[in-house]
Amino acid sequence: MNWGTETWELTKKIFPILIIGTFIVGVIAYYLPPDTFRPFIGGNSIVSCFIASVMGALLYMPTLLEVPIVGTTFGYSAGVIGDGPALSLLLAGPAVSLPSMLTLQRIMGTVKTVAFIILVVVVSTLAGFIYGNMR
Repeated sequence: MNWGTETWELTKKIFPILIIGTFIVGVIAYYLPPDTFRPFIGGNSIVSCFIASVMGALLYMPTLLEVPIVGTTFGYSAGVIGDGPALSLLLAGPAVSLPSMLTLQRIMGTVKTVAFIILVVVVSTLAGFIYGNMR
């Protein structure tokens, strides 16, 4: 197959998921305003970054929807979520998700999967905390 055919096949698979995911995020954002998250991830503290990292690890966000989710649903565009927690969520989200955790556990075993998840959460928390407190 050539690259054009491969691209078209991927587009046919990804585009419907992207449209459905965007719709669902819009519905959630309508009923759950971004200010809901301010007490938890509104600042740039280590706790806020940790909470955002754990949220990113548990959420299943399609790759193309991560930035819009952080920007609108969690309120980064409106100044609700801090810079550090936003980065923590964006780093943890693609690395692990609930479905990938279950798949990794079957392949690598429980101990290595837990170690991987802990490392992702810790590193994304620290990166977000450092980034959020840069001036």
